[in-house]
Amino acid sequence: MNCKKAYTIVEILIVLAITFILSGLMFKIYENFIRERNSQSMSVKKEMDITALLIPLEKLIASTGFGIPENALNIWASPSPNALSSFANSNATVGIYVNSSGSDEFYFKSLVIPNKLRSGCWWYINKNEIKTTAVNQRGDLCQLNGDKCLFMDYNKNFIGIFTCNDPSLTSGNYTGLLFYLSDNASDYPLKISGRVYLTSLSTDVEKKECAPGSYKLMFQWGNSYQSLFNCVGGFKVRYITKEGNYVSTLSDIKDLYGVHLCLLIQVSGKKSITYSLPLHSACGDFTSKSGWEHYKWRLIEEDIPFRNIE
Repeated sequence: MNCKKAYTIVEILIVLAITFILSGLMFKIYENFIRERNSQSMSVKKEMDITALLIPLEKLIASTGFGIPENALNIWASPSPNALSSFANSNATVGIYVNSSGSDEFYFKSLVIPNKLRSGCWWYINKNEIKTTAVNQRGDLCQLNGDKCLFMDYNKNFIGIFTCNDPSLTSGNYTGLLFYLSDNASDYPLKISGRVYLTSLSTDVEKKECAPGSYKLMFQWGNSYQSLFNCVGGFKVRYITKEGNYVSTLSDIKDLYGVHLCLLIQVSGKKSITYSLPLHSACGDFTSKSGWEHYKWRLIEEDIPFRNIE
């Protein structure tokens, strides 16, 4: 007669304990795997977003001074924060408000800023003849229409704002340059003034995705606002002199070559390991905040020359 030995309560408890421990370990491994996969996916997305951000932003900033009269080609002497209206009404084309916390503000003027189909269009006027080699945002040769244009003589002295296809412009009385402004002339020069700056994250999704205390990079033009990039650790700007130096202040625009942008951007989700942050830039050092060491960061530095300021 065979006798089957029954399990004791102690043995059952031991088996259950081992099972719970193994289950916990497996869950932890799975959780780490999912977190790592999500972090890697975020890194790839962030890198793609950075490329998508930099190309149009650099192009827009490089247009600084486009269509701006000669007497307004100056550096803002007394920059202040959150002051686009003051900058627009100043006799200046570019300005940098330097903030010691690492969140500078960059101000600039350009007729490209309104972002219309014909923004960036210009024409030569010589007596009764008008010509151009410029193309619109679709790549088509610029055509005159009933919108508003800014007219200057060949020395870039401001003459006035005209309807772009005004017949009087080709009546033989005018010689100079015609720049597309917008569909109307209201809020000029505010509508051609821009500001790049940092602001606090606002939504729960942004706060969950980004490192604590990080920011959102914003672009303001006229009375409009556009979010450019989330999870930014810092934004600094420096003037580039024609000698190749990076400086925070400059008085004579004739010494200006362009600007140097410095951006500290988060490129991964939160991880259990820690990273060394790239805090040293040509614009100055950035400041890390508590918890940032658990995120991967990328320091971006770009020289942007100004082709429209000589």
